[in-house]
Amino acid sequence: MPGQGFDVDAVLAAMIEADRAAVTGLTVGEEFRVGLDLTDSGPLPTTARGYDPIALDSLLASTPFNRLCVDFPADPAARVPLELIKPGLVISLGVVDVSTGDIETVDSILDRVDPVIDERGEFDVAIATNGGFAQSADHPTMSYQEQNEKLRLVEMVARYYWGNEI
Repeated sequence: MPGQGFDVDAVLAAMIEADRAAVTGLTVGEEFRVGLDLTDSGPLPTTARGYDPIALDSLLASTPFNRLCVDFPADPAARVPLELIKPGLVISLGVVDVSTGDIETVDSILDRVDPVIDERGEFDVAIATNGGFAQSADHPTMSYQEQNEKLRLVEMVARYYWGNEI
């Protein structure tokens, strides 16, 4: 962004203020969690090493959200560094990829999620797809059957951790 003439701090501050304005005055029940979605488009500045830890810390310290939705792909180098996210903030891991009709295996997802559950506990973690099924014109639409299978996979993995209480 600096190379394009943008002031990263000003852009981040504007994003945080827009987020705060969107939830100001929102009345919700105690069990309801308002979340910030960092999936797919990757709005945080990144470096050659991945997410910029200073930008991530600044965003999370100032944002009014108590849930953070992040991509959680198979490649660890492409993930948001969860160790920088303070305990108590629920992290919804986008573990099911909506950019392809290929169905992941339950075991491959459990292998990614198990260490996070072990570290953070089951109450600070949620699982989801890594975005919506109609994200952009760049991705061909999946069939109803493929979408259904993806959602059933999320449900199956969720039931593994939280049983029928979901």
